[in-house]
Parts: sequence; structure tokens; C-alpha cells
Amino acid sequence: MLPDVDTKGLAQIAGEMAQLAAVARPHGPEESSLAAVAGSLAAAQALAHLDGRVPTVRGAGLEVSLPEAVPRVRSWSVHPDCGCVAIPATRPEVTRQETASCGGARGLA
Repeated sequence: MLPDVDTKGLAQIAGEMAQLAAVARPHGPEESSLAAVAGSLAAAQALAHLDGRVPTVRGAGLEVSLPEAVPRVRSWSVHPDCGCVAIPATRPEVTRQETASCGGARGLA
């Protein structure tokens, strides 16, 4: 069983990111290598949050462009009306029973 996650907050952030991407995106198909790098970086940051760690780019953003596809960290100031700072980065407590029910090493008998 997955730990309790503020899915509403994550969905709001995902929606805002999609809106920003739609504005910044040139018309036409995405470059597959750029899409793969961006997706991998986004997944890594989301997993860090779900694992209870502070993501590397908390309070910043990653910018990737071709042809190098090397991530660049950009800092942004928080807008006073933005609710993004209200999402806590806390580590959820996982019990042994939950670990056993998801097939963790202790749950394999």
C-alpha cells in the first residue's frame, strides 16, 4: 500500500507545469531525446518527494535544451499567492505490516 500522498497538491502542480509547458513549447512534435530526459528528471524529483527526501531542485527548476540535453538548475522566487509552498516534504511512516503486504524482504516467507 502506498503512503498517503497529497494527490490534490501534486495534481495542481502538474497542471501548472503543463500550462507553463504549453506556453513555452514551440508548435510541433517534441524531440524524443529531450522528452525522455525531461521525463526522467521529473520522475526522479517526484520519487525523492514521495520517499520523504527534499528534492534536489526544491525551490528551483530544471531547464533542459538540445543539443546537449544537460540539465541546468534555475532558481525562482516564490509568488506570494502560490500554494506550492504549502505541500510538506515529510517522510511517511511505513509499518512492518505494510512492508510485508507489498512484498518487502520481511514479507517474503
